[in-house]
Amino acid sequence: MEAARRQLPIDPDDKGKGVICIYDPIQKRVRGSEMATMLFGAIASVHAFLRTAAAVNNVGCSLLGIRMTSYFDDFTVVTKLGLAKGTELAVRTLFEVLGLNLSASDKKER
Repeated sequence: MEAARRQLPIDPDDKGKGVICIYDPIQKRVRGSEMATMLFGAIASVHAFLRTAAAVNNVGCSLLGIRMTSYFDDFTVVTKLGLAKGTELAVRTLFEVLGLNLSASDKKER
């Protein structure tokens, strides 16, 4: 997944709780900025993302019959060569339907 932590929004009721502080050298003061997505490194962010990854993996395996596994934001899919294009389309469609972005990096070794 591409920038996985930035794909999970913060609940609107908790928006004021996700704040980072940054020193502004022009104004010579610390400024707070509310985050719209989960904060990188926060325990709640890790737990939320792991649940999300497990759900995506479960949907892929159970509903679509895709042999896949995940490790944090990396998903591995195993299929027969003759089914590769259809499986890739199914995985891309799954992520698109769920509103999650896949990494645009070069394909890894098949």
